[in-house]
Amino acid sequence: RWAGRAASGQMQGFGWPLHPHARAYWWRAGTVLAVLTYGGALAAAWLAAGDVEPLPYVPLLNPIDLTVGLAIAALAHRRQMLQTANPQPKLAEWVAGNGGLGALALLGFVAVNGIWVRTAHHFMDVPWDYTTLSNPTVLTGFSILWTLMAMGLMLYAQRKELRVPWLAGAGLLGVVVAKLLFVDMSQAEGIARIIACIGVGVLMLLIGYFVPLPPRK
Repeated sequence: RWAGRAASGQMQGFGWPLHPHARAYWWRAGTVLAVLTYGGALAAAWLAAGDVEPLPYVPLLNPIDLTVGLAIAALAHRRQMLQTANPQPKLAEWVAGNGGLGALALLGFVAVNGIWVRTAHHFMDVPWDYTTLSNPTVLTGFSILWTLMAMGLMLYAQRKELRVPWLAGAGLLGVVVAKLLFVDMSQAEGIARIIACIGVGVLMLLIGYFVPLPPRK
């Protein structure tokens, strides 16, 4: 934000060290920081167990989730600045467009899944090791969580009359169905398998009834 005033083409009124290289600070140095922020947030969201002793783990209100959320907000703010940049560097056009939006969506998806895995680890005695992602509780939670995310995306798309987000949500539902057939049925057992199938089925019925595909413009 400090050097971001140069994004509008304004090159006056900058003191040291921005003057006379405010644009280099805003674009080149800012891009390096953005890449590091993205990589660090992605690694923390997925790899950190969330152990904050002596404090208890509280979903969302813990150092890991708060830091990842702050990183997403900062990256979204930078993308918004790139959209109004004048003149706009070549790579900035990709970041300000669908490329940057897709990267942020991926980071948000990983962050939400990381919150669920950490919650299962701390409150449901799921071990934090190489067996975590094959745990029946975690697999069941993924199925329901992904279906809820797809439902939210499709509701948003239906209200805004946008077909691309709706199709993205439908694609995520397809991933859930494939996961149920090829992963959950072999890994999950008993009550976990039943909850996953019934929960996803009910949510899909609700989606099919209340969230039709927006019409073409």
